[in-house]
Amino acid sequence: MFVANPSCVPGRFANSQNCVRCELCVNHVPEVFALDSHGKAYVKMQPQSQVELSLVLQCVETCPISGIRDLK
Repeated sequence: MFVANPSCVPGRFANSQNCVRCELCVNHVPEVFALDSHGKAYVKMQPQSQVELSLVLQCVETCPISGIRDLK
């Protein structure tokens, strides 16, 4: 069952609270993802451009625990 990190802003994408802290998404799209006080990734801002959207969709596909969801 997917449970979103409560730090995620509302919108299309969310990170799981089961994040393993690999930082892949944070390093790939720092405009969208950040680390919370526990070192887990969360969506700090939804994608604002087609470029950011494309990069976030790549993160959805490459997250090692499938911990980023497209809630669309």
